[in-house]
Amino acid sequence: MTCSRDAVQACVNMLLQTPPGQENQVLHDIKGILEGTVSSDQVEDHARPVLLQYAHEQLLPVSIDLEGQSDHAIVCEAAKLDGKYYHPRLSCTFVYDPSQVSAVQVTSIPRPTSEAETLRSAVDEELSKYMCRHFHAGVCSTFLPSSYISARQAASETASIQDADVKGQKEGSASSVHATTTERAEVTRDEASQTCPTDQEFKSEVLQSPLTECAPSTGAPEPVSTPTLTLHIVGNKYNLRNFWSGRWRSTYVFDLSTKAFTRADIRVQTHYFENGNVQMQTQYSDAMPVFQSTGCTAADVIRAIEVHEQHYQTKLFESTDLLREDAFKALRRTLPITREKVDWDKAVSYKIGAELTK
Repeated sequence: MTCSRDAVQACVNMLLQTPPGQENQVLHDIKGILEGTVSSDQVEDHARPVLLQYAHEQLLPVSIDLEGQSDHAIVCEAAKLDGKYYHPRLSCTFVYDPSQVSAVQVTSIPRPTSEAETLRSAVDEELSKYMCRHFHAGVCSTFLPSSYISARQAASETASIQDADVKGQKEGSASSVHATTTERAEVTRDEASQTCPTDQEFKSEVLQSPLTECAPSTGAPEPVSTPTLTLHIVGNKYNLRNFWSGRWRSTYVFDLSTKAFTRADIRVQTHYFENGNVQMQTQYSDAMPVFQSTGCTAADVIRAIEVHEQHYQTKLFESTDLLREDAFKALRRTLPITREKVDWDKAVSYKIGAELTK
């Protein structure tokens, strides 16, 4: 018995609805559903792009180890750089392995040196402090646009290549001058009077350098003049032994030119599955006020985020209390006046039972 490609893809797409921290369990169950029709390797091949999409949507964190330094990076669209992912705090790139949920091929790259990078680093430091105050198991990161990082990296590589070319050309010019001088020393006085060029001609010949011919016609690509900052916060809380898990995700985009937030999204997902399966998913996208700087730009950016998230958390608590007091109570069966459960085996002995027997 075989299974069509569309059927396999439909099963694999269920991974996008995976509750927090349960990717392996859901993938294992999908393999069990398709067992006997599709091999485990084929399921994993279909699942890789879906797991990658899931990682981007859920802002999955991965551990990074680089030259004795350890940190957690976020797999997201803002971190994509030339087919890999960029972790700005350690200034390194890595390849994400969705099947193992891990980072491989971690490589250090030159850190950008600019005013925007200085501001990004300051905002990221303040964001880390905010995360430590409010998220016990959270990961955060602040990104510049990937085009900005690529331009800086290209400029750095171009400068290194030009320095190497200049050094080689200088060495070539020096050896050429030395060879020319040796050859002219071997010419006799009689031949020299007839064939040796004048001083002006000799200077022209020696000073002619290939530097002009090898100079690049265009410079390195210019970085974005007014980049934006993308801030990600993700807090995971897993307690699968007690049948619950949860995840907080928030994304902010801050425009450095207008000093305003152009995006502010908060998503919360919780899952309770003891004797049942209940999930709550919320999304909050509300405009944030125009940024007002009081002198410390990085601190003001994080302060605005803190006020925004506290406001949403208050509204979330009010909504859950309303749900518990009204909606959930309406679902419960009201107890009789005796406050005891009805014994349906003795229903005849109740007055309503006697009425029903007539």
